[in-house]
Amino acid sequence: MSNQSNDRKQQILDAARKCFLQFGYNTTSISMISRYADTSRVTIHKLFSGKEDIFRQVVDQHFKRTQQQVKNYRLQVSDIWQVVENIVMALGQPVFHDIKDKEVHQDLVKSCMQHTQDLSQAQRQFIRENLCSLFEHARDNQQISLKRIDMDCLGLAQSIETNVYGLLHSNIDLEAHHALQQTLKIYRAATQP
Repeated sequence: MSNQSNDRKQQILDAARKCFLQFGYNTTSISMISRYADTSRVTIHKLFSGKEDIFRQVVDQHFKRTQQQVKNYRLQVSDIWQVVENIVMALGQPVFHDIKDKEVHQDLVKSCMQHTQDLSQAQRQFIRENLCSLFEHARDNQQISLKRIDMDCLGLAQSIETNVYGLLHSNIDLEAHHALQQTLKIYRAATQP
């Protein structure tokens, strides 16, 4: 694909994201995306198989950015729990943030569950694996102890990942972030060496 085609494709994805944010998945149409992207529907249909394909690519781009953030955080900070908090807060940036309308939010959550479940599962697996690797390194370097919580590194990673996704999908406000920070403090205290 040429640079011009890539630029056009990104322009369409950016416009689609704005439409999804403002109107939700079900209300957004290819015609609407076409108007927001200032491009023809024919061009959109040449680059994408349909609205679901566009939606999936918007979500996938977000997940790839988050994965890169996770990799960067792992390299930057030596305090294991600061790294975990950075990762959790990165996950706290939802695909579609700044949604004021609860109906639009519900529509997008439902659409993500319907159309991007495989992408979400892959993202969750990526997070679990990275957290597990972090915890193994921290355990081996005696930065944490898992004896009091009777878990292995994978169990701790799964527990945190499950808590994160549960809190984030039940709240769309800042209370979820505060709850996540409090939960991490409990994990930190429970794993002190």
